[in-house]
Amino acid sequence: MLTNVIRIISNGVDTSETVKETIFKPLALNAGFVEYDQFKNPNPSIIMAIGGDGCFLRSVHETGFLSDAYYTGYNTGHVGFLQSSGFTDNNFRKLLECILKEYDDPYIVRNNFSVTDMYVLDILIKAERDNKTFFIEKKAVNDIEISNNTRKTFKADLYLNDEMLEEFSGDALLVSTPTGSTAHSMNAGGAIIVEELPIMELVPLQAARSSLLRNLINPMITSRVIRIVPSGICYIQIDGMGINEVKEDEIREIRISIADQRIKRVSMEDSATKIQTIKKKFLQIPDSL
Repeated sequence: MLTNVIRIISNGVDTSETVKETIFKPLALNAGFVEYDQFKNPNPSIIMAIGGDGCFLRSVHETGFLSDAYYTGYNTGHVGFLQSSGFTDNNFRKLLECILKEYDDPYIVRNNFSVTDMYVLDILIKAERDNKTFFIEKKAVNDIEISNNTRKTFKADLYLNDEMLEEFSGDALLVSTPTGSTAHSMNAGGAIIVEELPIMELVPLQAARSSLLRNLINPMITSRVIRIVPSGICYIQIDGMGINEVKEDEIREIRISIADQRIKRVSMEDSATKIQTIKKKFLQIPDSL
């Protein structure tokens, strides 16, 4: 639903708070937007994260993975794959104007800015407490890492749908989205995946033995599900954040699939595609090459 509501989320660092209060908040209010309020203005059309990639991920989780809003961000962190660092006040004003005109022209934002439809993961955790089974539903923008959070070897049975893949033994298992392929997955030797592809990637971390070799690229064909059944305690991190709803010895199974919904990330700088960002951030190759 089209609204003139903006939600600005900062990582709390002084620099980020200054940028929020002196630049983006005044620009938004002058453009006719109002600040998000849980009771008065609960439906933002734009969510802006000011900080690093962690702040962007937190903004998506805090707002509940809104598929009809635009997520964007200003980088005050380090690499900033998900954040913009070179856009101007005029670009931000133009984005706000386009959002207000989207009711009359549904493609106005996409025609003026680079918009990425980001795939996310659906995560279903099966747990048991006091001999009763319960389920926890989660989503991930980047990845989910599963380990035992100790120095001992993590062991689990791996399934693709209901077909056994292998008995895993190693430090951890990482399942990432295309967006997350340039995060922990890449550092662990995983492939870099273009964000427009409906793919999730399974990367074993320090596998003692693994028939998966380096990783498993799993496209969404019918209802593909990666199922992980741990043999002992199980520690889960989703987008770098732990979960509080379940204890480590209560987890019985994790089912991971590509969600039907996607979220929209809008970039307000010229180097907007993933390949351009990789060249710029890691290889220091000019955009013109």
